[in-house]
Amino acid sequence: MRAVAVRNAGPPETLEAIDAPEPTAGPGQILIRVHRAGVNFADILARQGIYPDAPKPPFIPGYEVSGVVAAVGAGAGEFRGGERVAAFTRFGGYAELAVADARFAVSLPASSRSSCSNRAAASSASISSGSSTIAPRSGCSSCGARSSAPPRGRQDP
Repeated sequence: MRAVAVRNAGPPETLEAIDAPEPTAGPGQILIRVHRAGVNFADILARQGIYPDAPKPPFIPGYEVSGVVAAVGAGAGEFRGGERVAAFTRFGGYAELAVADARFAVSLPASSRSSCSNRAAASSASISSGSSTIAPRSGCSSCGARSSAPPRGRQDP
C-alpha cells in the first residue's frame, strides 16, 4: 500500500511517500480504507521530532482518519465491512489502509449532507490535550452517528 512516512524529524518537506506492508485488524480493531486523514497537532509535533509518544522514525503519522471499514477484527463491536467511519488511529493514518481500536471509531451516516453538530464532532475526531468524548453508543437521533464505545468522560487512545 502507499503511505506517507517520517524517516527523519524536520519540516513538511521531510515527509516521504513509501510502499508499506498492509496492516491487518487484530482483536478489537477495524481496518479502514482511508478516504481522508486529518493533520493533527500531534502529527506535526511528531514530524518535528518533539512529540513524546511518537514512534521512533521511520513511522507513518496520522492520528485520525475517515473512510470505509475494510475488515473487522474479533470483538470489534457492530462494525461491518463497507461501513463509513471516522476514527482515532494513534499514528498510521497517512496511508491507504489504517488500523483503529474499535472503541475509538464512530459510524457515519450514509448521507454526507447531515448538518448534525454531533456528527460533525464525531467525524472531525479532534483531540485536545489527549482527551475526547465520542458520540454515545446509542447514536445521534439527528444523523445516526454511533460508536461501539460506551460514553465516557475521558478516552485516551
